[in-house]
Amino acid sequence: MKGHLPGIALLQLSRKEGPNRTTPIFFCSADAYDTLKSMVEKHGGTYLSKVGYDIEKVAQLFAAKLKK
Repeated sequence: MKGHLPGIALLQLSRKEGPNRTTPIFFCSADAYDTLKSMVEKHGGTYLSKVGYDIEKVAQLFAAKLKK
């Protein structure tokens, strides 16, 4: 869990103030546990597993998030 904290802390800080409060932030990890995913989503980020994803679906997700 220790290795995830800098990224989660950065996500939390970006949501508190400044121009990146609404910037889509994506985490891509091979973490096999749902802990990181739940932390990312709790703070308004989007979690993507490095394992077994469809690049077309990921591109659609990016496009949808950028339109918001």
